Amino acid sequence: MSAGSTVGCPKCGTVLDPRGVRPGQVVQCGACGTQFPLDDPLAPAGTSGMAVTSFVLGLASIVGLCLTGVPAIIFGMLALGDIRRSGGVLKGHGLAVTGILMGTVCGVLCLPPIVGGTYLVMNAVQNINLSADPADVAEVASSIATYTVPEGLEPLGGGGIFGFRGVMYMDDKENPGTILMLMQFPAWIGMTPEQMEQQMRGQLRNAGGQAVAAQQTRQFEVTVRGEPVQVTTTSGVQGQGGDAQRQYIALLPDDAGPIMVMLITLDQPKPAEEPAGPPKRLSMTEEQVREFFESFE
Repeated sequence: MSAGSTVGCPKCGTVLDPRGVRPGQVVQCGACGTQFPLDDPLAPAGTSGMAVTSFVLGLASIVGLCLTGVPAIIFGMLALGDIRRSGGVLKGHGLAVTGILMGTVCGVLCLPPIVGGTYLVMNAVQNINLSADPADVAEVASSIATYTVPEGLEPLGGGGIFGFRGVMYMDDKENPGTILMLMQFPAWIGMTPEQMEQQMRGQLRNAGGQAVAAQQTRQFEVTVRGEPVQVTTTSGVQGQGGDAQRQYIALLPDDAGPIMVMLITLDQPKPAEEPAGPPKRLSMTEEQVREFFESFE
């Protein structure tokens, strides 16, 4: 090989010094370990695969797949770095630059609407306008599932937006001892159970209630629609009143989208606060809670 000649690895583009190597001899790249015959030390290693990927992703972002814009930029930048380090052996500079430009255009045009739309959906879910009309609540509840509302609970509100549906019940609107919430999330939303619970907690705060401050957590199993379902139980204190309460949360599978159920009830009512006659604030036993979950059809 002539002095000063170079060759690039056909896989990673690393520039190799072929001095002392005969044409046709197999050499190995010290960077990636690829072995290849040295037929022509001045032959280019070909087009950068990452440059091609950047171009394809950028093109896809322009024709409508907005989420491919950012990967197009990343692959394009990586490709330019490899091409520069190869000393001209790797090709594809134009493809990489074009991919970056198309991905950037997509990012400028599409990313703000995506972020803004996601924010609006989450904000709307957290602020579902609940109708207090019992007929409206019954209609929304029937669209979610068929179940038996525990005795002593009255409908507080029900409504929906963007495919989300939710209903809420309480035993006392002014000073609730037991609160029941159901919210169905559309199958397309792709939220985790933790995110669903956070949305329900936000809706609960909007209605004037608070979740239980956890002191002890455990799980038990119930049978819902013939399938085992895990119920998470949290014992603790309710934020405002300081009442000892229990919180039950379960996620029920459904063809229209998962249904999250949250039930908060007094651990033990305070007798001194209860008026004469039937108690107004409801305290449900765990057996009653089990019966409620198993009433779903």
